[in-house]
Amino acid sequence: MGGHNRRWGTHVQLHHFTISWELKAWIDQVVRVGKTMTYGPTGPKGLLGGKKVVVVTSRGGFYSADSPSAQSDFQEPYLRRILGFMGLTDVTFIHAQNQARREQVEPSRAAALEQIRQIVSQTANAAEYLSH
Repeated sequence: MGGHNRRWGTHVQLHHFTISWELKAWIDQVVRVGKTMTYGPTGPKGLLGGKKVVVVTSRGGFYSADSPSAQSDFQEPYLRRILGFMGLTDVTFIHAQNQARREQVEPSRAAALEQIRQIVSQTANAAEYLSH
């Protein structure tokens, strides 16, 4: 997440309603005073602003906002908060839901891949436009 990186993406598995210990350990190494955030007179300030983040998740169940399981999703709120703490507020989440339900794996995966294709296409089009 160095100073020259403009794009950063990750895939995150929903693990017991939140993130895995490996991702948490990585986050604990990345959130550093003077590197990714700082404290000032008004409190903490993220230093990574102006970057876009795409987080692709896989989930065994269905945790969308309008579902009964939504209250068990601690993954997206936590990641939004910790990324925002570092100044990363332009965050897009793509969820491949229902990965434990055999009949719903492919449709959910296809929908997530289509969202990824759209983002890649938009990014490529923007890069081409900016290079002229």
